[in-house]
Amino acid sequence: MKTRLLLATLILVNAAWLAPELHPPPDLNDNVLHFTLIRGMTDQMEHGRNPLDFWTPEIALGEPIARLYQPLSHLMVAALYFVCFKTIPLMTLFIWFRFLALVLLPLSFYGCARLISLQQSESFACALLSFLVSGDAFGLDYGSYVWSGHGLFPQLVATHLLLWTVGIAWKQIEHNSPRPTLLLSSGMLAAIFYANVCYGYAGAVCLVLMALVRSRVKAVSWILLPAGLMIASKVWIWFDDAQYFSPHGWPLASGMQDSYGAVEVLKRLFTGQVFDGGRLPMLSLLVLSGIVYVLFRHDLVRAFLLTAFPVFLLLYFGRPFWGSALWLFGIPSAMQMHRFIGLVQMFGMFLAGIAFNKLWQACEHFWESRLIATCLLLLYLAIPAQERFFYLKQNAQWSQRTRTAFAAEQRDIDATLQLVKVRGGRAYAGLPAQWGNQFKVADVPFYSLFPVNQIPSVGYEYLGFFPANDQMYRFRESVPEDYARFNVRTVVAPITQLLPAFLKPVAGFGRFILYATPVDNTGYFDPHGAKLYRRTDSTAWVEGPAHLTYRMTWHPNWTAKSDQTTLGTFAEPDGFIGFQVPSGTHLVTMAYR
Repeated sequence: MKTRLLLATLILVNAAWLAPELHPPPDLNDNVLHFTLIRGMTDQMEHGRNPLDFWTPEIALGEPIARLYQPLSHLMVAALYFVCFKTIPLMTLFIWFRFLALVLLPLSFYGCARLISLQQSESFACALLSFLVSGDAFGLDYGSYVWSGHGLFPQLVATHLLLWTVGIAWKQIEHNSPRPTLLLSSGMLAAIFYANVCYGYAGAVCLVLMALVRSRVKAVSWILLPAGLMIASKVWIWFDDAQYFSPHGWPLASGMQDSYGAVEVLKRLFTGQVFDGGRLPMLSLLVLSGIVYVLFRHDLVRAFLLTAFPVFLLLYFGRPFWGSALWLFGIPSAMQMHRFIGLVQMFGMFLAGIAFNKLWQACEHFWESRLIATCLLLLYLAIPAQERFFYLKQNAQWSQRTRTAFAAEQRDIDATLQLVKVRGGRAYAGLPAQWGNQFKVADVPFYSLFPVNQIPSVGYEYLGFFPANDQMYRFRESVPEDYARFNVRTVVAPITQLLPAFLKPVAGFGRFILYATPVDNTGYFDPHGAKLYRRTDSTAWVEGPAHLTYRMTWHPNWTAKSDQTTLGTFAEPDGFIGFQVPSGTHLVTMAYR
């Protein structure tokens, strides 16, 4: 009972620290992508269409994001919207969902630790330490999830699923559960994969390690094989579409995709940056102590933890260390190896929790007082706790400053976005490497407002799989032809921004000026000189014969119809959709199916 009360107190403290996350201003990180996908799913479900394969024109130059991304976390929010009978705004649900997922993370650590047979005090220590991780490096720390951080919402959901899957699978293997009941672990493992591929892979690695440590290869196989069947269709989609992928068109930060190599990772580990970024290495010392202590213990759970930690550390070394040998481990070239830091931190917290509990017992024995022992260890944690508190305080201050700025300009922002949407086509508010990253409402770049307001744009890519999206960062605002090439019909800029003379101001709202571009009325269709009239975004009357380009990212699921005849499409050199229209006047219709 005492442990449960302490755990409840820990969760309440975490909730209090994170309370400002319930009232965030518009997002400025990957949550822009996530909410755009969630809303797209709800639209598809409302119209009885497939929420797992549809076109998202607002991201990059158009992508089938739901088809190619990890959709489970988004689908959960979309489903909750309908469970609530659409009475709660979708954004409110999204905010509450990610808030509760972050608040309850210590509970999942505690649950996993108990299921793998750690003591109650050890399990509570794991939960306590889990929300003190620092580093802001795409792992377990707050910087991965809060408003001013990276917006790794799917990874947060996958972390919960992974912890519970590891715990439940361990317990089922330990108790020789009947084969049908193992399907629970299979389903959970598949769910992790659909939430985050890297963590799904990590779940499979954990199960293999369980099989080796417990000598239960057959039982683990009955978990892995059904899970493999459950994810087979998604894997097939990736392999089928991978032939059309291109390298990412936007230069990622150093090590983003491939991780950092053995020397750099070990340097970060031994200087405390993996667990204690920017502060004294208090958690790192506990992790080291836990490794040393567990080395001299011989029970199975500690053998599992001591095996998992170095395995994920080796994977975190990434491609600079492993090179093409990663294919031997079933790791595709697109997997983001830097995300394995989250697994290093996860198993590090289990080792640190064991060490923390042992240290508490030693202090209690030495001082012969539980109160003194508790105070000493809380004092030890004061440094990481204080650092995390001030990090979240700064996040809240930035959030409040941005919220205040939006409140002051909300009417102008709404009017600007409404007119941009009415004008149609794509919008442009600067590229991230140019003035777009300085054109902000407080801390939020203006271009990040386009996707969540269902406005296609040329700006920040967020996610891009295909060659056409590589072209976006090559957009030249001083070249009139580029506006036609990308169907940019409206430019939004601050009143102080110097722009080419051929851009004509059409409206102004406060400091936001809207400019018309030299784009004709052909919209997303490029007729290459052919006659084209009475068009919409997806239809046009065309006099053939003609070669047309549709200015969306090419994908084999796009179909072009001339009247009722399906035309063959192909990828243009720049990655857009090309097709030939036969002689005569035809109604051309474009659709993603």
